[in-house]
Amino acid sequence: MQYSCLGAGQRVTQDIFKGRSWKDDRSLLKPMMEAFRGMRLVHDLVLLINEAAKLPLQPRERREHRRLAAELRPASGWTQASLDAFERGATPSDIRRFLRSLQSTAHGQARN
Repeated sequence: MQYSCLGAGQRVTQDIFKGRSWKDDRSLLKPMMEAFRGMRLVHDLVLLINEAAKLPLQPRERREHRRLAAELRPASGWTQASLDAFERGATPSDIRRFLRSLQSTAHGQARN
């Protein structure tokens, strides 16, 4: 079994730390790992929300899906601060709750 960070590590290094690495500057280890934790959560939720888009969603569900998907793509991009706020905020729980609400739709789709 192989581990995949789904590109979270590359985004942290390139987008958040502008190509700098903890391998070259040990003082970056803690902030990079914290940012990675948040970015990995974002990437996991993006994967799940993208899969949910493939379901036959009702109009109300489609609107909620779009709203939640937009939360995963902030207009100004991700920063250390925004990742930290995201992890502590309501959006991850909101997305999980939304995905749980789609269980019967997903199960019905799997049977077809």
